[in-house]
Amino acid sequence: MNLKILLIDDNEEIRSDYTKLLDGEKIGEYEIVKVESGDFDEGIEKLREQHFDIVVLDLCKGDPEPESEKTGEEVLSEIQKTAFVPVVFFTGLPKYVEGLVSEIIKVCSKGDAFEGLITQIESILQTDYLKLKNQIVQVTNESVRSFFWDFVHPNKELISNVKDEVSLTYLLLRRLAKTLSKEQIRKFIDDDKLKEQLAHSMEFYIYPPLDGEFEMGDILRKKNTTEIYVVLTPSCDLVERSKGVRKAENILLIKAPSFESFDDYKTFQDLLEKKDRSREEDSQLNNLRGKIKNWMRNNQGDKDRYFFLPQTAFLKSSLVDFQQKLLVQYPGLSEDFEVIARLDDPFAQSLLSAFTRYYNRIGFPDLDVEYAFDKLFPQK
Repeated sequence: MNLKILLIDDNEEIRSDYTKLLDGEKIGEYEIVKVESGDFDEGIEKLREQHFDIVVLDLCKGDPEPESEKTGEEVLSEIQKTAFVPVVFFTGLPKYVEGLVSEIIKVCSKGDAFEGLITQIESILQTDYLKLKNQIVQVTNESVRSFFWDFVHPNKELISNVKDEVSLTYLLLRRLAKTLSKEQIRKFIDDDKLKEQLAHSMEFYIYPPLDGEFEMGDILRKKNTTEIYVVLTPSCDLVERSKGVRKAENILLIKAPSFESFDDYKTFQDLLEKKDRSREEDSQLNNLRGKIKNWMRNNQGDKDRYFFLPQTAFLKSSLVDFQQKLLVQYPGLSEDFEVIARLDDPFAQSLLSAFTRYYNRIGFPDLDVEYAFDKLFPQK
């Protein structure tokens, strides 16, 4: 794969030397095919006009002294506003930016020279974020190409009736959203363990959550606690209308305790870890395994009382418990809770449907089956 690098440094000698050193360098499956360089002002202009895969960025204007102007931080801010491009700070004062280090920002001391810089670039490439970015760009470009050449161009008469730009924008963006559907996403994931007809845990969630109004399906953490709740009030009732009025004065939250807090989970875990189990314990283990899997399938677990939320990096496995309800006024949502994710459709709608079934069920006394059975099959 090809790699395009922008080197930003106000030292012309360093720009010249490192441009020559980097050009044509091979790092794993990547080859640096083009290196451009410039001082801080030129670098910002190039970032606005061109696409780059990685930026190698100096920190200080002039000599690297503690009192020097940290222009590189301003350039990083500009990059973050403009596009996703991983950054390697290449500086004589690495300690001033070590706090910024992440999977997409690295720091290299100029004292480590060329080899140190290559090591930091390699560490960014190993995350595969660039590969992911390029795949998304390919999907987007293909969707836009297909929309205009396969739909707009051949359908002149139909398009001529779509007079406003807003309608075309809706058509294009909704089509683009569809190209990022489950089926399309799996084309980019090379994992034999994924089963085509089953949902991956990440499909349940939108993470990080989108900005804007609270919505049904928002997963909240109560501040200063580990308590998790899910918003169940319909989204249309949460929208602010004229004079700041909302249809819902009180917002319905349902608590979602962690899976490991349930007695059946604890018992199953204890039995699983036990080396010498009796026949009765093996039977109990199998029964609990079936019960827990039934909960996880959201298949009327305990007659629809529970709804399973699978574990991810940002959420423990949890069971939404429809018996644990909490009413909160809208201002209290922002004051007392933080949104950690949003339950995506159709899972959010399925949660609401399960809640409705649970509270709409009609109870009746259990039938005396033994008596009825004896009447049906009288013993001779």
